[in-house]
Amino acid sequence: MKLTTTLMGMITAIFGVLLITKEGVLFTEIAFPLGLLFVIIGIIECISYKSYRGDEEEKSWVLIDGASTFVLGFIILMNQITLESIASSVMGFWVIIIGIRNFVRAFE
Repeated sequence: MKLTTTLMGMITAIFGVLLITKEGVLFTEIAFPLGLLFVIIGIIECISYKSYRGDEEEKSWVLIDGASTFVLGFIILMNQITLESIASSVMGFWVIIIGIRNFVRAFE
């Protein structure tokens, strides 16, 4: 599971940097890969909830983070987010933070 978390952390951080640096890209062009990435990350985090060895409070946050990531990915896949100029920057920063957190968490 550590390898999967590390890999997903690196992928999301790279994707987040691409979202921020490519400001002219329309959100509709990246919505499907981004939504699919969020759904996959959400599923992996919900699965890793059972094997998480932290304290109970932190363990529940892993499940909440996984579920919210899955729901956000599902919403993106259903084309419910349309504010392209705002959504791209917000999602980019969020993806970078999640990627860094997952990458660091893999080595704890």
